[in-house]
Amino acid sequence: MAKREWPTRGWRFWARAVGLFVLGVGLSTLLSVGLESTHWFPEDFPVGSIGAGLFAGLFGGPLGLLIARRRLGDRLSAALRESGGKWRHGRLTVTPGLIVFEPYRRQTTLVRGTREEYRVGRVGDDTGRRPPRRQLLWINPQLHIVDLDTDRGRREIALLPTALTTLRERLSEPSLAGDASSSPSGP
Repeated sequence: MAKREWPTRGWRFWARAVGLFVLGVGLSTLLSVGLESTHWFPEDFPVGSIGAGLFAGLFGGPLGLLIARRRLGDRLSAALRESGGKWRHGRLTVTPGLIVFEPYRRQTTLVRGTREEYRVGRVGDDTGRRPPRRQLLWINPQLHIVDLDTDRGRREIALLPTALTTLRERLSEPSLAGDASSSPSGP
């Protein structure tokens, strides 16, 4: 049975989260006590609230981006199905010639199920085909549907146009080691 991969797994993630929380509370307390003791502000001025707000704004935004990046990483979010089948939402890890699909639990970003690997032969042209209106509750109407020829037969993938460009680029990237056939021949 496959082990579940939680996006917030590991003691390092939780240690950083608790550490940032303690640091934030400590800094906002020191800031409020320090500024109130200087008598620069009137007694009813909310120095502690302003300090906490500044800390939350300065560290909360980047922390939220860090958590989002950790959850999705450099993977692409997409919907995949067999031709005419039911859409399954998930994330794609794309390497040259290979797609690894990890299905989400319903439409959340929590991964469930087994990973599926597809060797991709060809990515179809983007004709602007969109999901039908009757599927508006299950799939984003802004996604473009493209055909994939894989080792498991024809599949359909639904991606945003920018993600489709990224998919094509990553599938066709040359290997880092390089090919002997691609190197120029000397005299």
